[in-house]
Amino acid sequence: MDRAHGEIAAPAPLQCCPAHVDPSGPGIWDHPRTFGTLREAVAAAITEPAPPSQVAWILTSGGRTLEPHDIEDLWLQLKSA
Repeated sequence: MDRAHGEIAAPAPLQCCPAHVDPSGPGIWDHPRTFGTLREAVAAAITEPAPPSQVAWILTSGGRTLEPHDIEDLWLQLKSA
């Protein structure tokens, strides 16, 4: 998660999709919500409910896909800082 900390101030898209979908698959980022910072995207993923049967995924500015457990870990790190 340390790498994501270096991207915390960079823009990041958030996409909700079914948990069984591969977030790197074709068309997965077809309607993301783009946030001004990764911090904002993480906060939205944690505090705003996802549509039924879906989970949040975030794409960092470095191109890394944060899975739901990565998002939760980063949220906890940000809250404790």
